[in-house]
Amino acid sequence: MEKADLADYLDRRREEFRELAAMKGIAFDMTLPKRHVPVLLHPVHFAEICRQILLNAVKFSQPGTDVSLSLTLEELDEGRRALVEFRDHGIGIPGALLPHIFERASLSAREGTLGEPSLGIGLSVVRRLLELHGGAIRVESEEGSGSTFTVELPVTEEDAINYGDVSYRFQTGDIVLFKGLYLDRDQRPHPSENWTHAGMIVKIPGSEEPLLWESTPLESITDRILGFRKGGPQLVSLRERLVTYETDVYAWRPLRVARSPEMIRLMFEYIYKVHRLPFPAQIEVIRRVIQTRFFLRWWPRKPVYRSIFCTELIAETYSRMGLLPETPPASAYLPLDFSERRKINFLKGASLGREVPLRVDGRKERFILPPALSGKT
Repeated sequence: MEKADLADYLDRRREEFRELAAMKGIAFDMTLPKRHVPVLLHPVHFAEICRQILLNAVKFSQPGTDVSLSLTLEELDEGRRALVEFRDHGIGIPGALLPHIFERASLSAREGTLGEPSLGIGLSVVRRLLELHGGAIRVESEEGSGSTFTVELPVTEEDAINYGDVSYRFQTGDIVLFKGLYLDRDQRPHPSENWTHAGMIVKIPGSEEPLLWESTPLESITDRILGFRKGGPQLVSLRERLVTYETDVYAWRPLRVARSPEMIRLMFEYIYKVHRLPFPAQIEVIRRVIQTRFFLRWWPRKPVYRSIFCTELIAETYSRMGLLPETPPASAYLPLDFSERRKINFLKGASLGREVPLRVDGRKERFILPPALSGKT
């Protein structure tokens, strides 16, 4: 077994699969994601798995029809899984054979559409090989309407992940928190301990590129600059935000909630409004949420205010959406340690994604997981 990018592995066999289908006059199409799909596989055995399933699809399809292969990713509580789907428009599988299709028995043996012989053992071998990969296979079929075989493989999180691995996870309405870099007195960069940026993901229909409606970056910005030279919100591509900005080390963490058009509209409205207001008025907006006494007690400590600003933006947004209690606990407005889920129970209906520190290689657009998360030493 070896580590491999499943999308690249399948792409390199595109012509082989196309030629196999063309031998019977059947068109072949393959759809692959642009992102990295890291899996553990035996290159020879997995090629045989794909070949056997494809041969099966071709055998029971008529010339002039088509067969397709697609690769997608599925998010589960126990982790991600890669799904390789083989779909044909052939004669399908009789209902009586479906329960036995992966058994090593002559019961599942039948001739192809042009009389091709079959021993009925190919799919049983496929299932066994997939079990050795830690995967599985399932089939959906209706006689006369074709069949769909779906191969499942666990996705590893051990290798470097690319931009696509980051971007595909987000949906419109996700609030995203970032940790950036700050410079010490010697101008040496250090990752920030607090969240330094906040924004909302926007996916425009028909576009694969997520956009980020983001707040003003807050690290190393004085109150004077923040008050009198404050820029408005920016709608930028997530790729640009991660790759081309001068702050090049992040820990991103999405907050996902039950979405509705009204909720997303309120998010837009608030993020737009808070950035149009001058600095003193902005304080009044935030004061609506937190207890005035608490705010005034902390306001003289300017660095603390800057460190909690992004949390305030998130809290105010969720409050407008009715996702916060009327009197939020004080912990909602202190710099949070997001590694402990119990500290965000005040976000009703929200789930917090895993924090992923990223080291960005802008030239290659690769986001490298650190040893602590990759399992490497």
